[in-house]
Amino acid sequence: MYSYSGRRCNFSPALTGILENAEDASPEEVADMFELPVEQVWKVLLFAYQSELNSLAEAHRKRPNLPRAYYYRAGLLVKNVAEIARALRPRPTRKGGTTMTAAMADPELILHRAHLRPL
Repeated sequence: MYSYSGRRCNFSPALTGILENAEDASPEEVADMFELPVEQVWKVLLFAYQSELNSLAEAHRKRPNLPRAYYYRAGLLVKNVAEIARALRPRPTRKGGTTMTAAMADPELILHRAHLRPL
């Protein structure tokens, strides 16, 4: 597999299976396929989607006039990252404290952090 910047990426077979099945199945279904906790699958997908988003941002910096498909993929990734971040967000405790803020799952903030223009 290659990143958008052209670098070679080597993944373990289990990780490759998770990433390949994530496009067609929900994280819960992928977790059942590989007998993993759902939270672990969410974390793997979150890391993979954020890495791909960073790779897209790097490709955009090198060539600002990318094909429309790159921007479409970036939009999908932002949506996926926001959904996973919401799913991983800790539930409020009785004292009212949490460790993740609501802004961390904001799609506009994710785009800003990846240095991509809003779509």
